[in-house]
Amino acid sequence: MITPTTRFRPVSPLREWSRIIAAGVLLAVVLFAFLVPSGSGRRPKLDFAENQPIEVTVPQLDRELLRTVRDATPEDRLTVEADALSHLLEKSLGVVPTVAEAMGRPAEPLALSVLSGSPESYRGAWLWYSGRLGYLSPGKSGHPLDGYKVYEGFVETDDGNDGVVMFRTSMTEVGLHVGDWVRVEGFFLKLRDSHVLPAANRAPLLVGSELVGEPKPWPPVEQLDPAMLAMVRDGVFGDGDGAEAGFRVTDEQDARADLEASQADALWHLASYAKHRCGGPTDTLEAWRAFPAFNRAELVRKVRTSELARGAPFRLLGSFVMSRWSAAGPNPIGASHWSTVWLTVPDLGSKMIPVWVPAKVDGFRYGDPLEVRAHYFRRMLYDTQNGSTALTPVFVAGRIDRYTGTPQTTTIIALKYGFAAAIAGIVVLLFLLNRKDKERSEETAKHVADRRRKRVDVAVTTPSGTT
Repeated sequence: MITPTTRFRPVSPLREWSRIIAAGVLLAVVLFAFLVPSGSGRRPKLDFAENQPIEVTVPQLDRELLRTVRDATPEDRLTVEADALSHLLEKSLGVVPTVAEAMGRPAEPLALSVLSGSPESYRGAWLWYSGRLGYLSPGKSGHPLDGYKVYEGFVETDDGNDGVVMFRTSMTEVGLHVGDWVRVEGFFLKLRDSHVLPAANRAPLLVGSELVGEPKPWPPVEQLDPAMLAMVRDGVFGDGDGAEAGFRVTDEQDARADLEASQADALWHLASYAKHRCGGPTDTLEAWRAFPAFNRAELVRKVRTSELARGAPFRLLGSFVMSRWSAAGPNPIGASHWSTVWLTVPDLGSKMIPVWVPAKVDGFRYGDPLEVRAHYFRRMLYDTQNGSTALTPVFVAGRIDRYTGTPQTTTIIALKYGFAAAIAGIVVLLFLLNRKDKERSEETAKHVADRRRKRVDVAVTTPSGTT
């Protein structure tokens, strides 16, 4: 007996809905990727601090020895305790501006009347004053360390008590003369009286490492001077031509000069120009995007071969790695801090590039996208983490900016949402076509089943052997 079978199996409704749901999920993923900006993702665990001052060691003073210093009477103020003086001369040699800041150097000179009124409270404190050099002795013997001499003298400030501040230092800047405007910094040792040059009563005596000239303030630099930038010596000489051009190091000390070692007129000139442009009429995002981005291998080759002009403006598109800042020494552009900001440029194989900024750069996180408006300054050698030596361009910027996308025009917005609407329309069309195919499939399956049922009925009612 022949029984009806169903060899044609229509598609299961469950499978139909699975395909519809999959298409909907795909649409959602496409729309999300197209319309929603990507986030920064999970922040990696770092083995270094992203923003911090340069690590320094603060000298430890012998407080017991300093308590032996006397300046209460006129007789006490006529002499200097030799042991305490030698101790402070030795300890002051390691004090640079960042160390001085870490020791609590005041932002402004301490009033001489305050210091004179309570010398015990400030014994051993690191203080500073600016004034005209009144006297500077030749170097004398008696320094506690071999190779150094003791220089003494005084400066005339605009403060009270005749404005006299005495000093003893281990070094002096070359070329200083009486009448020059200088800056004296050091540990406060005691108050001193003097009946000869200089005639003074209760004048402070500072013991420091070096007497330096204090540059007169510059007006903002509005135009770069090629002659000023030509003073830069980075100890690197381009070697060869074409894409394979390399470099030779002619002076490794110059080639490795960092931000601190590069404090000179050329850096101050470019930094003042970069600072002056910040916030000016030409500091708009649109104006800067007319300049090229430093993201092509050809530009790196020009750095190696000395073809890139110093001071040339570029946009640095990369990711923030870290910043290290330090207190600024005397400078004519009014910078209180300097920062070295390191970023990686993906288009150059994640090459590390430093940017020097005449300000404290803080508040960024590893991986933050940057678009730095900078000027090329020099080349620098540095040691990589894998122990090799790399050459990198150094840029100077007035500030560090996060990357900001270009504002979208009405046309771009219309295209984005038009594209999204087209995708949605295609999915809806596929859904309707799928639904139509499903109805046709069910109708065909029913028609085939009916025909088979009729053939089975005829076979059952026809006797066996009938022709």
